[in-house]
Amino acid sequence: MANIKPSLVEGFDEFWRAYPLKKDRIAAERAWKRLNAADRKEALAGIAPYAAECTRRGVHLMYGQGYLNRRRWEDEPDALPPVGSVATDRKPDLKQTPGNDNYNGQEAW
Repeated sequence: MANIKPSLVEGFDEFWRAYPLKKDRIAAERAWKRLNAADRKEALAGIAPYAAECTRRGVHLMYGQGYLNRRRWEDEPDALPPVGSVATDRKPDLKQTPGNDNYNGQEAW
């Protein structure tokens, strides 16, 4: 990996070291610069819970810029079970019957 110059924006280097996905540093630094001191502190504290929630649900982390711009540290943990859990493994009932929400007016063949 290339030798990266330290950021001149206060606290960004700490964010960059802590954030697990090292992609598009320049855009992340711009987004960090727009945050006030309180938001920066909250964003840093929210990295670990956000990464854990992404892992639990089986979804990819956003780039640092997206995490900061969309204020993902403020998200509530998802109430849905993680992807691939027993509760989500059931196949939907797609029978074409009048009592089913998928009914299109014709009986299935």
